[in-house]
Amino acid sequence: MRIGILLSAYNSEEYIDECLTPWFNLKEQYDITICCNSGMFKDYADYGYVSKNKPTLQKLVNFDIDFLISTGPKARLDEITSKNTLLRILKNSCDIVWILDSDEFYTEEEITNIIDYLNRTPEYDWYSINFKNHVFTKNLFLDGFSPPRIFRTN
Repeated sequence: MRIGILLSAYNSEEYIDECLTPWFNLKEQYDITICCNSGMFKDYADYGYVSKNKPTLQKLVNFDIDFLISTGPKARLDEITSKNTLLRILKNSCDIVWILDSDEFYTEEEITNIIDYLNRTPEYDWYSINFKNHVFTKNLFLDGFSPPRIFRTN
């Protein structure tokens, strides 16, 4: 199974290492492609948020992300355009697309267990998992907030 990660990582230098390390550790065991948007979305700039993304971008470059989109202040993409661009790349090269935010942490064991479940349940087109988000606490799965996060590309 070829797995594509669609990652949004903006101003996340504090926790991007913890987010990405398990995925890179599993790249030898699984066929994983990581696509990332690290530019500030146009919507955020329109609301006056200040861009402080250089430390995050440097960490992403050090990780050797497979496909990295980073836009400057004059060429901002909106979130939908950015994700759709990366989805087109992943759809043609992966069986599964997993949408991930940079403040979501999974252990290697959790990722492996989810991948095993995906392999055992090929009849489903998408999967919804409880969002595991560092903003609150990294060991908290939020009940009631579980949008579809994993999709089959077929």
